[in-house]
Amino acid sequence: PRGDRLTVVVAPWSSPGHVIDVVKEAGGSLVESSALSWVVVSQGGSSDFVQRLYSAGAIMVLDGSLLAGCLKRGI
Repeated sequence: PRGDRLTVVVAPWSSPGHVIDVVKEAGGSLVESSALSWVVVSQGGSSDFVQRLYSAGAIMVLDGSLLAGCLKRGI
């Protein structure tokens, strides 16, 4: 992924809020939530943020600009 905004995906069967815990543990912040409780757009400042997200439990990390418009609630 490019840029500092990343789409973070955790297992769909995870408990509500788990994706936020993953972002926090990786040292990032929440930029945008989605209608899916297991997908958010996050922002991190460290060069190893992607690796930290995977280490914290993310199953997929994508460029935030690719999916940000599709994740808004109510769409």
